[in-house]
Amino acid sequence: MKKFSIWIITALLLISLCPAAMATEENENTPQPANWAIMAYSVDSDEIYKDDRVNITVYLDSMQGMLNGDVEAVPLLSSFNKTSPQNLEWDEDVISVVFKDACYMGSGNTFSFRIGDQQLDFHIQECVEYKPSEEENNDQTTPVVQVGKTDQPAPIAKGQTTRVGLWVQNLTEHDLFDVTATVTPSGELMITDNSVTYPLGRIWNGNVAFFDVSVCAFGELTTAAQSLSVSIGYTYEKDGTMMQGTATQTVPLAATVSKSTETITASVPNVIISGYDYGQEKISAGTEFELKMEFQNTSSAKAVENIVMTIDPGTALAISGASNSYHFPSLAPGAAQSQSIRLQALPDAPSAPAVVTVKFSYEYLDNDARKPVELQQTVSLPVYQLDRFELTQENASVQAWQYEESFLTLSYLNKGKGTVYNVSAQLEGEIGAMSRVQNVGNVLSGENGTIDFIIAPELAGEQSCKLIVTYEDDAMQVMTKEFTFDVFVNEAYVPEILPEEEMIVEEPAAKSGWVAPVVVSAAVLAAAATVIILRVRKKKRAGLVDSFVFSDGTEDSNENI
Repeated sequence: MKKFSIWIITALLLISLCPAAMATEENENTPQPANWAIMAYSVDSDEIYKDDRVNITVYLDSMQGMLNGDVEAVPLLSSFNKTSPQNLEWDEDVISVVFKDACYMGSGNTFSFRIGDQQLDFHIQECVEYKPSEEENNDQTTPVVQVGKTDQPAPIAKGQTTRVGLWVQNLTEHDLFDVTATVTPSGELMITDNSVTYPLGRIWNGNVAFFDVSVCAFGELTTAAQSLSVSIGYTYEKDGTMMQGTATQTVPLAATVSKSTETITASVPNVIISGYDYGQEKISAGTEFELKMEFQNTSSAKAVENIVMTIDPGTALAISGASNSYHFPSLAPGAAQSQSIRLQALPDAPSAPAVVTVKFSYEYLDNDARKPVELQQTVSLPVYQLDRFELTQENASVQAWQYEESFLTLSYLNKGKGTVYNVSAQLEGEIGAMSRVQNVGNVLSGENGTIDFIIAPELAGEQSCKLIVTYEDDAMQVMTKEFTFDVFVNEAYVPEILPEEEMIVEEPAAKSGWVAPVVVSAAVLAAAATVIILRVRKKKRAGLVDSFVFSDGTEDSNENI
């Protein structure tokens, strides 16, 4: 009995342990979610350039330790592409994954991949970002898309629906993907299809896609200028990158205008400026002038009433001593009216056409109903800045020496409000010069300076030359000014050298007859005196002479000799 009880207890323990063992085995064979961290990375190149392919090894750390089962790392869209999913490698405590042949796109340095539901990102410092050259920046390779109409069975009329056939052509070397066409009709039309966007799929380079649009005129058509605006959206590949593009074109449609509309439009009278005069060829800045305008009612059946003419002189002109609005009670069919306006061209107005805007507001009767009309027109008046570019001749007469350099000088000052363009000077004449052309360039308002020519005449005598200055004023008209210089050239000084045999050596003049003996006597006396003194001194040193008596009776002792 005791043995039987032991067997029963053992069996119950085994039964209770089986589910736990099965659960443990199942857990061991099932990969568990893990939190991952990037510890380091390595690449097989020191520098990675655009389109380079490299192997990227990523070293990972699992927060939950080593796990059983294959774990896959899936690369995501980043600065690299064209690499496939890779399995993690488990080597003792090191977990790594190698992404082979990853292609660098040339922009940024981020590499991204996913393990399970976790995305990991890191930066690869070896990437050298691509900078396109100036020619590549100017590369115009955007696809060209053309839109047109294949068929329109009948002109569009009031209350009618017409099926219009359209086509889209890809005119470049790119293949277009996910092409869609969005159609917008003109204001008096509507599209009766379920959607205004039409999917066209893929259009190969040079190919054409076709689609139809149902168009209805829901009311009166006041103009025959009806159209469809077609906006094309597409995707294309450029340098390995998918890019988006759009193109919009207008397709004209044939339409029938309602007769009632034509009648109403034709009966509206128009008031237009039939002529104008400002009394001169050009209007200089800062001056006043009179603008005389004539306006006319172009209708042959309708009169216009309560006419108000408003003048807007723009930024270059100003109305002088008057209002900018004028009132006229009425204007009969076909009649004309004139009005003079005093205007002033502003002193700083540029040399360009000045635009005067004239607005007419009036009323007319249509089936006993008074209807307002507004029309706006413009008048163009030529305004220019006076030419105040001054050139001053320093000296009309110049003294010069043969073979020596001298200056011809012109001073300039731009007193005008505008710029003087392309100033240049040219020297004309037979006189020698270092240079015959001087290019000054543009001279701004208020600038001054000089134009200098260096001359080196070779011939003596009076010579004449010209300085011709050309420039363009603020109205771009070429101006020419001439200056004449009279140059008086003196002959160069050359010292005269005589031949050796012709040289005359002058003898010194003879002295007078009495001078020579006197000079000789004086020399003899001086020599005799010197000899005597020397002898006396010598004897004194020897103790032979105590004193010396001169011819005048005076005596000198040894102490003085």
